[in-house]
Amino acid sequence: MSSLNPIPRPQPGPHRTNILLVDDEERNLEVLETLLESPEYNLVRALTAERALMLLLDGEFAAIVLDIQMPGMSGIELATLIKQRRRTQHIPIIFLTAYFQDDKDVLQGYGSGAVDYLTKPINPQILRSKIAVFVDLYRKTEALAASNHALELEVVQRLQAEDELSQREKALRESDTRLQRELVQCKVIENALRASEAQLRLVTDDAHGALVATDHRQAFHRRDGRRAVPGDSAPNRRGVGRPARGIRSGNPVCLARAAMGFRHPRT
Repeated sequence: MSSLNPIPRPQPGPHRTNILLVDDEERNLEVLETLLESPEYNLVRALTAERALMLLLDGEFAAIVLDIQMPGMSGIELATLIKQRRRTQHIPIIFLTAYFQDDKDVLQGYGSGAVDYLTKPINPQILRSKIAVFVDLYRKTEALAASNHALELEVVQRLQAEDELSQREKALRESDTRLQRELVQCKVIENALRASEAQLRLVTDDAHGALVATDHRQAFHRRDGRRAVPGDSAPNRRGVGRPARGIRSGNPVCLARAAMGFRHPRT
């Protein structure tokens, strides 16, 4: 009837490891608990193979001590089922038997997943020694798994950090490329402005020179008036050009003076 009761999930203490004890007799289980009692172990009972399977579904166990001769499902059959499940196939099983097995039975037991045989009455020292080895192996395996998990987590975090750094470097390179293009464009604009300024300066200088020359010519004409040339007529008082009197009269001296650019004196 105890097999129908709700099955509590095995809860090891901070430094306690689960050990599953399977036997159909209460007295045998009490003996096993007395032999293996330790603050490092959490001893879990199972009176039937079915209860043992249910406990294995929820708990983590370092080892199983299993009686071969049980009503209903035998210990060998239970061991076969345990090894077929991925979750429990790694758990070491120690078979307990009340008599020596022949070679065929021993081979069958090892083939079902057993790692050792112990006969009743059990030698306490041998049982404790074997269980201690399995518990130590279990703890080292757990520590290795935790270390591997931490290492995997660190690798993932490092890969994420490297990916983030790569993205930042890519963004920095793209920003630098854009900056270089902008600098080139600024240089082109600067050169164009310089060329435009030079051209404007040249045009301004030419215009200034032209204005200065024009001013000089106008000043010269205002100062000296219009220069007389041979055959040219001198302006009269009314501003209408007419030949000088000497030239008009055909005087040789006046003609010579006019040819040399001298004005005829007014009379």
